Amino acid sequence: MNRRIFSPDEVRPADVVIIGGGVAGMMAALHAGGRNVVMLGKTAFAAGGSSPHAQGGIAVAVGSDDSPSHHAEDTLVAGAGLCDSEVVRRVTADGPRRIAELVGRGATFDRSPDGTLDPRPVVRTRVSG
Repeated sequence: MNRRIFSPDEVRPADVVIIGGGVAGMMAALHAGGRNVVMLGKTAFAAGGSSPHAQGGIAVAVGSDDSPSHHAEDTLVAGAGLCDSEVVRRVTADGPRRIAELVGRGATFDRSPDGTLDPRPVVRTRVSG
């Protein structure tokens, strides 16, 4: 991927414009299929957005004590009716595969002594009923 900083008054044609330069924005650019991509961000490339604030944490079910279905359940409860349940289920089901893709692209995550991904302790929402 070629990287160039453009001046604010420069006009740049693009097939895809991505606003944000965190992990989500970079993954969108990588999946743009070779199109002419322009990423807009308020900070230096890869230094802004929420990604640096996550301190290595990504909410994905990768631990032996978690699963995508538990993650979906927790997300729906925490969302208090504001989440689209089908989208939540698809995103949480796809999470482990996306983490594997990031690792394959060179992203580093905390690991347990045995080399597996080291998830933070799971805090589960208690669902009554």
